[in-house]
Amino acid sequence: MVLLVLLLGSAKGQELSLFACWDKARAHYPLLKGKEALLTASALNMQQLRSQWLPRLEINGSMGWQNEVPSVDATGALPGLTLPQAPKDQYQLALDVGQTLYDGGRTRAAGALEELQGAVAVQALEVRLQEVEQRVADLFFGLLMLDAQREQMAHKLEVLKARQVEVEALLRYGAVTESSLQQLAAEALSLRQGILELNARQESLLGSLSSFMGEPISDLSLLQKPAVKDLLWAPTPEEYAHFSLKRAQLAQQQRWLKRTRLPVVTAYGQLGYGNPGYNMLRDEFDTFYRFGLRLKWQPWDWKEGRRKQEVVEQQSLLVDLEEETFRVNTGRVLQQLDSELLRFEETLALDRELIALRKAIEETSAQQLQKGQITTATYLRDLDDRMEAEVNLKLHELEYLQLLTRKYLKGNEDYKQVNNAKDE
Repeated sequence: MVLLVLLLGSAKGQELSLFACWDKARAHYPLLKGKEALLTASALNMQQLRSQWLPRLEINGSMGWQNEVPSVDATGALPGLTLPQAPKDQYQLALDVGQTLYDGGRTRAAGALEELQGAVAVQALEVRLQEVEQRVADLFFGLLMLDAQREQMAHKLEVLKARQVEVEALLRYGAVTESSLQQLAAEALSLRQGILELNARQESLLGSLSSFMGEPISDLSLLQKPAVKDLLWAPTPEEYAHFSLKRAQLAQQQRWLKRTRLPVVTAYGQLGYGNPGYNMLRDEFDTFYRFGLRLKWQPWDWKEGRRKQEVVEQQSLLVDLEEETFRVNTGRVLQQLDSELLRFEETLALDRELIALRKAIEETSAQQLQKGQITTATYLRDLDDRMEAEVNLKLHELEYLQLLTRKYLKGNEDYKQVNNAKDE
C-alpha cells in the first residue's frame, strides 16, 4: 500500500507542523476575542437573572395640589357640625420592598436558556474558525509544493553545471559544436529565472501565512510536512456540536415557555411618611406602612403560549433538516475525496516506476553525451523527463497529504447525534 510507504516524517531542522500553525492561527484570529466577549456577556446575563430573586427596594416620593377632594357637607342636618376632609396639598415619601416567593421555575429556566444561548453563539465561532484552518492548510501545502519545485530546479541546475564541464572538455577536442554548450547555458539561465519566480511566490505565500499566525516565518524549512498517521483520525465536525446545542436551546425554550404559564407569588411592603397618610381625612404628617402578598396569574392567554411553542417546534424541525443537509453534503464531499485519494495512491505507485525508467534513460544519455554520440538537445529532453518525473512524485505526495488534510478537516462522517436535549 502506498499509504504505508508514503513519507511520514520531515527533514531535520523543521520546527513548525501543520497543527502548530493551526493553533497559532486560532490564537491570533480576531474572532477569538469575540468568543471571550460572548462568554462575558452570557455570564453577566446569568447574574442579572439570579438577581431577580433578591429583594427589590424602591424609594418613591410625590408632592402636589388638587382643586377638589372628597368632602361631606353636614351643616344642614346638624348645625355646627364640621366633618374633616382630605387636604388639597399632599406630600408623600415611601420605601417600597418586593420579594419574589414563587415564580413557577421561570427564572431557573431562563438561566438555563441563557447559558445555552451563549454556548450556541460560542460554538458558531468555532465553526467559523474551521475556515481559518482550511485557509492555513492551503497556504501551508502551497508553500511545500513550491519548495519541492524549487528544490528540483536547483538540483537540475547542478546537473547542468556538471554537464557543461563535460561538454567544454569535448568542445576542446572538437567532439561537439559550440551550440551544444550554448544550449546547456541557455537552459541553466531559464532555470535561474524559474527559481527567482518561485522565490517571489514563496515570499508572498509566507507573508500570508505569517499574517494568519501573527508571527513572521523567516525560513521555509521551518515548515514540517505532516505525517499520514496524524491525519487518519478526524475529530467530530464542529457543526454537529452546533446543531446539538441549538436543539438543546430550543428544548429549553419550550420548558421556559411552560414555566411562564405558572402563577407568580410575591411579598410586598411599604413604609412611608407624608400628609396625608393612609387616613385621608387627617390633615397632618404621619407615618404609614403596609405589607402583604400578591398573586399574578393569567389562566387564559387565548392560546398565545401554545402558538409560541409551535414556533419553537418548527425551529427545531428546521435544525434537524439543516443537520441532515450538512450530513449529506459532507458525505458527498468525503466520497469524492476518497476517490481522489485512491487515484493518487495508484498514481504514486506509477510515479515510482516511471522515475526508475527515466533515471536509467537519463544516465544512458549522459554517457552518450560524454562520448559525443548524441546531441545536447537529446540529452536535455531526457534530463527534463527525469526531473519532471521526480518533481511530479513530490507534488503528488503533497497533493495526497493535502487531500488527507481536507478530509481530516471535514471530520468523522460516521458521527451520529446522540446528545439530543431531554425534558427535565
